[in-house]
Amino acid sequence: MINLTTFLSASNIDLNLDSYKVHLATGNPLDAFLRGQFKEWQEHQKKRNFPYDMVISLIELCRSTWLFVGVYKIISDQKISDKHIQYSTELIKGQEELIGRIVIHHVRSSRASYLKGKKDGDDFIISEILPKTMTIKNFPGHNPVQISYSKLKTIIDLQEPLLLVTQQNVCLHLCYSIMSQQLSIKVADVFHRRFLDLYKGIEPTPKQVAETPFETLRGIGLSNAKANYIINPNNHIISICRFHFYRKWYTCSSSCRSCQNRKISIVP
Repeated sequence: MINLTTFLSASNIDLNLDSYKVHLATGNPLDAFLRGQFKEWQEHQKKRNFPYDMVISLIELCRSTWLFVGVYKIISDQKISDKHIQYSTELIKGQEELIGRIVIHHVRSSRASYLKGKKDGDDFIISEILPKTMTIKNFPGHNPVQISYSKLKTIIDLQEPLLLVTQQNVCLHLCYSIMSQQLSIKVADVFHRRFLDLYKGIEPTPKQVAETPFETLRGIGLSNAKANYIINPNNHIISICRFHFYRKWYTCSSSCRSCQNRKISIVP
């Protein structure tokens, strides 16, 4: 195994091992590198992170795996604002064939992204040298993911059967859906229980919901909009829905409880 600085020195890269930093670049620097804009990306810093002569730049590919993207000489820095230090840098000559090809193994011992370079090169070990500079691959087209009917059928047959459960009380589940909007499951369950408590724990009919005072719905913690959204649809459902029971059509009435225990079909 050979560490990065030893390899770079053997490749006649003019390193100053007494004054350099290692930049562990994370976030979205790989996008900038692939667009050919990493130098500009790195030169924009929030602090004076490069107080040495040089910086060795590595981009995180995945956990403990880094891509070498060059050794840069620090030319100057300028304070633009409290959170913007603009650097001027240049690539050290002779490394053009190595940038984007050397893959490094390095386990971070802290969250620090700017490490003071050690003369012995520390534990930045070369794990692989790619045959070509890393680039974005061309889209291979859809054909590589096309599979035969028989293979697709086998894949589907090996899956667990998917069971769909019909919701018999459509009106109630519409109310639940409205109450649950933009809420976590845990909070939504609290509203569901409060809602049912208004009807003594029994699932209400559309008529009961429509006749529930606006202030009562607001009292369980619903917003103005959600309270209105719950009342108005139930008024419409009462007037337009019909319930299918034993192949006959029954118009919903004030005493109708079919919405709770029969399949329903809504017909405009």
